[in-house]
Amino acid sequence: MFTRALSTRVARHVIMLGPATHFGGHASPVAGDLAVRALATATARKESQMARFLLAYHGGTMPEDPAESARVVAQRGAWYAWLGAGVLDPGNPVGHAAYVSPDGSVSEGGGPNPVSGYTLIEAESLDAAVAAAQRNPLLGGGGSIEVAETFEMG
Repeated sequence: MFTRALSTRVARHVIMLGPATHFGGHASPVAGDLAVRALATATARKESQMARFLLAYHGGTMPEDPAESARVVAQRGAWYAWLGAGVLDPGNPVGHAAYVSPDGSVSEGGGPNPVSGYTLIEAESLDAAVAAAQRNPLLGGGGSIEVAETFEMG
């Protein structure tokens, strides 16, 4: 029943969007498809009341002292336990990176604010995801966290 209702809602919006939507000054059926997928995701989320969020970590350091490092690892474990089933992908730190500029040029090091890791969570709203990020122990190590809602493409 839900799938049928969702496809009916999406179909109504497809008719309004037409076969192509302007994206970056060019007609693009892909952009129209993205709009339909975003609409379908938003409609589905209204039913489930949960959204997915990417927590992109920037900076932060791990203490050199083994005892302090163990304490930070324990704090991170406690944070994941607090999130519980809201953790969709605990993520990983990232390593060597390159930054591709709009003109296509490449620089080493990940750009002006390189990503140092990520976690994917589920939360009821952006505010709830931000509140979860505010409890992340990375902040105590001088890092920052970018919180962004994601949606499925297919």
